[in-house]
Amino acid sequence: MQQFVAASDQNLGHLEMEVQRQTQELQRRAVEAGAQAKADAILPCCPVCHQPVSRLTEGHERTFRTRFGPVTLRRTRG
Repeated sequence: MQQFVAASDQNLGHLEMEVQRQTQELQRRAVEAGAQAKADAILPCCPVCHQPVSRLTEGHERTFRTRFGPVTLRRTRG
């Protein structure tokens, strides 16, 4: 903030970009936590009969690109 105030050639747009840069990791972690909670709430089911599966394997990871950066989800599959 002090650098912004001291720099005469920077405007509000520069301040907005700096705030976004500094908070992006916090936003990415929040999106990742929310997406993981949503994934954990959905039980694996058979794609054909839509019944819960009986044999499960855990720890399948998948990474998605978001506007805040990559988020990795761990899922249980059957």
